[in-house]
Amino acid sequence: GIYPMQKSLGFTLIELLVVVLIIGILSAVALPQYNLAVEKSRVAEAMPIIKSIAEAREIYRLANGELPIDFAELDIDIPGEDDDGECVITKNWRYCIDVATTDAGRYNVPDENYYVISYYPPSEYAGEAVAGRFTCNPRAVSAAGAFPEKVCRSLGSEKFGSEYIVR
Repeated sequence: GIYPMQKSLGFTLIELLVVVLIIGILSAVALPQYNLAVEKSRVAEAMPIIKSIAEAREIYRLANGELPIDFAELDIDIPGEDDDGECVITKNWRYCIDVATTDAGRYNVPDENYYVISYYPPSEYAGEAVAGRFTCNPRAVSAAGAFPEKVCRSLGSEKFGSEYIVR
């Protein structure tokens, strides 16, 4: 006999491919924004630690008349691995005390994703645009528009030399 045509209850291959294609396009657009948001949250994690280090550094300077050259001299404990005394390495950052600033470089990332967050103590930078503020320096070797520059630009658009002053 003749069988009546049965209506298919599933999706065709073309319909499934179109849905997969649309999901792929949406994820390709969303992924860079997601990565930027993750990096901004890492910066938010580092900023209070950097400021605490800078304040401990200032307390040491006021008590001893000179700047510390080693984390062991500070009244602060940063959980992480000691790196030659001048720096402490955590999962995401390498925190360092310097004669001019207190800063943290993104740790364990390829060169094209490297950037540095710095804090300029007001006592040493009085009257300058960066006094008591954070900056972001895209230290990547890659061209303009690279990921570190996008991170720094998203944190603040005001420039100070090669750095962006964080809002």
